[in-house]
Amino acid sequence: MLKYLYKFAVLILLLIVGSAFLNFYKVNQYAMALEGGEKLSCSDFQKGVTKYKGACWSCPTGYENWINKSVSNPESQKHCRKPNQYIDAIYHSKPTGLLKLKCESKEVWFKNKACWTCPSDYKPARIKEEKGTAQCKPENKYTYRPALKTGDLGCPSGSWAGALSKRCYRCPKGFSRNMLTTALDHDPSDDPKACKGQVSLMEQIFKG
Repeated sequence: MLKYLYKFAVLILLLIVGSAFLNFYKVNQYAMALEGGEKLSCSDFQKGVTKYKGACWSCPTGYENWINKSVSNPESQKHCRKPNQYIDAIYHSKPTGLLKLKCESKEVWFKNKACWTCPSDYKPARIKEEKGTAQCKPENKYTYRPALKTGDLGCPSGSWAGALSKRCYRCPKGFSRNMLTTALDHDPSDDPKACKGQVSLMEQIFKG
């Protein structure tokens, strides 16, 4: 009786060890890549964009990129600019004095038989104006802004581009790119070993 129990215990132990080995030991499996879209360049977004750190950048509406595109950081506060425009002055009062040419102060000036003021950040535009409202010009010639990120270059996250093509490819879930085959210029979606994964020997046996 003890002899049979001993053999049975040994058999159970062998089954446990064998099962653990089959689950522990990994084998490679392969799959073809899936198409994942087209590789993007800055020209695919819009005109006037800047390429920087793998992304494309453009100026806000109404602004221009006036700095050398190849050396400028588009995130800098002065990458984009737009000229500030002259605006109409604000009527203040009628002039005083014997000849009706005097206004209250330097900030309130005489023009076209009236006294005018400018809003904050503007100053009188000393130009000839025979008719219409007096003008104010900006204290600063330009307003500056950083560029806005338009989109990322290349392929979507988790995919890669063909060596000499604009097509993007990705691997099925559980697989990763097999550099040994995809480094060459061919279609990974036709390559049965473009993607590589690992499964346990147990899974391989039951799948087979």
